[in-house]
Amino acid sequence: MDDKKDRAPWLAPHRWAPGQSGNPAGRKKGQVALMTKVRNELEKVLDDGTTVADKLVRVLLEAALADPAKMWPFIREFVARDEGPIKTEISVTTDQAADFYSAISEMRGTVPRSPGEETQN
Repeated sequence: MDDKKDRAPWLAPHRWAPGQSGNPAGRKKGQVALMTKVRNELEKVLDDGTTVADKLVRVLLEAALADPAKMWPFIREFVARDEGPIKTEISVTTDQAADFYSAISEMRGTVPRSPGEETQN
């Protein structure tokens, strides 16, 4: 196979010299990446024997149970990063749709006559 230098001679002036960094303004040697710091903190063991990660999960689940609508976008994104996107489509039968429509109408104080036609109580 051809040497890289032979395949793209027009790039020769732009090649790095041996030992030269391709990202000289990048992270300095010895610095710890942010995610490494986060992982290290999450792995710390607390006085009760659980980890910070365990406590974080417990707090997030408690918040989700207290206010599911507020926490849903966060939980969906959190789970999607690990498990893949959450399918949010649902299948509904005609009877289920009618029950749902009636329940919503009742909560709004309207009486359903037919879809799209309501009267105030």
